[in-house]
Amino acid sequence: MRSISENDIAGSSKNIEAQETVARILRALPLFLCRKGQKMVTETFRMDISAVGSDDGINTYEIRRKWAEKGKKALVIELYPTLTADQCGNMDVSTMHLMNHVQELGWGEVRIVNLYSKVFSEKPTVSQLSEDDNNLSYIEEILEEQDIGGYDIVVAWGNTLISHRQTIQAKTDLLTMIKDKGLAKQVKCIVTNNLKADGVHPLYLGLRYSKDVWSLQPFPLEKVLNELESTEKKASARSSKKASEEEKGAVSGDSNVTVPAANGEKALGDRKEAVCSENDEKVSDRNTEAVPADSSEKASTEIGKKRKGVKRDVSADKK
Repeated sequence: MRSISENDIAGSSKNIEAQETVARILRALPLFLCRKGQKMVTETFRMDISAVGSDDGINTYEIRRKWAEKGKKALVIELYPTLTADQCGNMDVSTMHLMNHVQELGWGEVRIVNLYSKVFSEKPTVSQLSEDDNNLSYIEEILEEQDIGGYDIVVAWGNTLISHRQTIQAKTDLLTMIKDKGLAKQVKCIVTNNLKADGVHPLYLGLRYSKDVWSLQPFPLEKVLNELESTEKKASARSSKKASEEEKGAVSGDSNVTVPAANGEKALGDRKEAVCSENDEKVSDRNTEAVPADSSEKASTEIGKKRKGVKRDVSADKK
């Protein structure tokens, strides 16, 4: 066994002395900073979180975060939720990026709603998106609250599904509702010092422009409504043309079929109906941004319906 020499003892003593010296410096550092005119501060961040969703967890209508009595309130409209109401204490990536910039935006409270209330854990296909009257009615109730005049109404649904007719209709219904309630001047969108665009989603901003300063600019509501109407007309024309071409092709393909004279007109009509029905089914099931041709005949979503099944109201505190 190796014996301990005087050199070993001396080296060990030096290490102990060095550690004590470092500890004394760290203890004295606050006093040093005070002498230099710097003061130590303690900041506390407390957030109240609540959510409203259906009792089966399928839909989330709103997630609300409040952390300050001062500052404006914001109603942020995104595309679809990714958290159920009982997960309101969690934070998805989009909300994380948004919360990192709330001080720049001057908010003390954020209420997040969406064009669709159905919860998705991953990007949905168009066949999974459908009319959502309950969601529109819920947003309408927020727009009728007494203090809505002090809100920033922020369009942040991004630019996906720009040719999906159901989404076009949802956007049109919501923007028209805001306009009819005299809130158009409060509608805004988030921009940065390097990106000026309308209605950009917080996730895109966070991934590409997280280090930029975020700010608000007026959202061109009238311009966007006109663009949505134009896009809807073009989509309707394309769907009608395609359905007509497929119908003609199917009928001409049956030209060699012998049809009794007495029933010829009726049989031809039945064939046309069958072709239209088959075409609608194929379009609606396709994983693209197309929708059935007959959706252009649907009237705008009825405004004022009371939401049903909105029962859950979960709250959480976060330090």
